Amino acid sequence: MKRHTRLILRGLLTVSSALMLTVTATPVPPSSPLEEAERAPATVRRQACALARWAVEQKAAAKPLSPLPFRPQGILAKPAPCFVTISLNGRRRGCTGSFEPQTATLAQEIVRNAVRAWNQDPRTPRLRREDLRRVEFSVTIPGARRSVPDPSPYPPANYGLVVSGGGGSGVLLPGEAKTSRWQAREARRQAGIPEGASVTFQVFRAVTFRERVQK
Repeated sequence: MKRHTRLILRGLLTVSSALMLTVTATPVPPSSPLEEAERAPATVRRQACALARWAVEQKAAAKPLSPLPFRPQGILAKPAPCFVTISLNGRRRGCTGSFEPQTATLAQEIVRNAVRAWNQDPRTPRLRREDLRRVEFSVTIPGARRSVPDPSPYPPANYGLVVSGGGGSGVLLPGEAKTSRWQAREARRQAGIPEGASVTFQVFRAVTFRERVQK
């Protein structure tokens, strides 16, 4: 009887060990850039905006954009897409970015898009060098886009919108519109899509790091 009991216990331990090994061996899926941005500490958020400002100030002064002013950490050291927005008196004066990373790290992506937002956004008048003291920078990390037949159920405060048609596309980030109707109309206008033309809609979530300038 005792021998039988020992065999049963030994068998249970063997099964238990196998289960433990199975659980331990299960790989953990990598976090998406959006998930990492949601968890980013305040220091990384401040560095992202500071890097955008540094890039534009360097470019405005005809100074090199490398090396970077600090060693990127966390999400800044990993590939991730972003949009960089430059605002003056609460109004957007430049915004450029992409949904797929174009460089090796988010830090490099921020530098690239900050400079393009400053001098390559044709939708708004170019900012002067003296304006840089008063502008605010924000860095937005977009999530995956999802096609929808109608964007109106998705609050523009929480969802960005891509409107595509006629060979062009317009993007509005979360928080740039107060109503879904205006959001869709403005994205269409920015893309140069005429009224009545057939369009497709995509919505996406995002995390935005914002700079606060001392007035």
